[in-house]
Amino acid sequence: MSNQVVISKFGKSKEAYSIDILKWLIREANSLDDITKAKQYIHSYFILYSNPHGVFMWRPDIKNFEHILMKNIDFSANIHRAIKIIFTHIWDVWCSEDWNVTEYIIKWFAGVASAKKIYSLLYLKSGQGWSKGIITEFIQQYVLDILPTRKGDKQYFKQLNNAMKYPRVGKAFYAYLKAIADKYPDFDGNPPPMIVSKQEHIVSTLPPLFQFIKETYIAKTDYITTCLPVHSILYVTYTSYCENRRITPLSKVVVARTLSSELNMTSNVVKINGKCTRVYNLSRKTLYEKYLSNNWIHETNEIDIEEIDIPKKSVSDPKALDQFLAQIGIDIPNKQKKSSPPVPSKSEQK
Repeated sequence: MSNQVVISKFGKSKEAYSIDILKWLIREANSLDDITKAKQYIHSYFILYSNPHGVFMWRPDIKNFEHILMKNIDFSANIHRAIKIIFTHIWDVWCSEDWNVTEYIIKWFAGVASAKKIYSLLYLKSGQGWSKGIITEFIQQYVLDILPTRKGDKQYFKQLNNAMKYPRVGKAFYAYLKAIADKYPDFDGNPPPMIVSKQEHIVSTLPPLFQFIKETYIAKTDYITTCLPVHSILYVTYTSYCENRRITPLSKVVVARTLSSELNMTSNVVKINGKCTRVYNLSRKTLYEKYLSNNWIHETNEIDIEEIDIPKKSVSDPKALDQFLAQIGIDIPNKQKKSSPPVPSKSEQK
């Protein structure tokens, strides 16, 4: 019979769950390794859910899941602390303690865990030894700006490793993500948050046309006109800028179209010295605001315009993670980050 039992992935089986098959698989097991097939059979029909506590059962007869409430199911305090350590690693190391980015990534993983369509990808960039993959490997096993301050911190990664290997923490973490996905059903990955490394990449790869405008009409304090002739001044200055840098300039038509689509800059015709001239009516302040809204201004540019307050980097609330998890109905014991990691007892390791 063992060879006749076909174990499908969760939610894929066409046969109804049978307690008799499970009992038979358990009886036939001669060792702990043999019991794996019985566990796989259970996992093909049931999955834990944390809010409210219970399980989802796959029902082939209705081709859907049945949510079964279980009042006596709960995760231990140690499991909660282990999951908190994992989330804290994402906050501290992945996101440089930026809560906006942390919240986005947690929701992103929750959406992926719930098989939602997510319109973005996560790209991690750092040096070696900063453990980019430790979280993704953990999530891949159970579910599907890197800060270098922890590099070489053996005690820290021992704590994180213990948390990830704690019994049942993988299933509990998956249950957390399912609860988060249900709390935020409209999350689809858009718009992604702006992070320091992303803005630095945007600023460093700014096309020559926009770099020219930035250097010529925003960075220089002597630009005060609001009537900038398109052909006789702007384009001539732009082509000279490109020639000095050995860059092929765009044509007048492409420049006009690009400024219109990217910066919403439109020109109009006025008379200058009795001659009809096409001009842009833009002040230095207006140009600066447009660049600022596109994240084309970096703090190292040192551009100061009195009328505009440069947005400062928000300081994350150290309690933000606890507050976020509390909103989805999961109560985690309030432990400081430096508390000892949960270590499985000998009975739990068996």
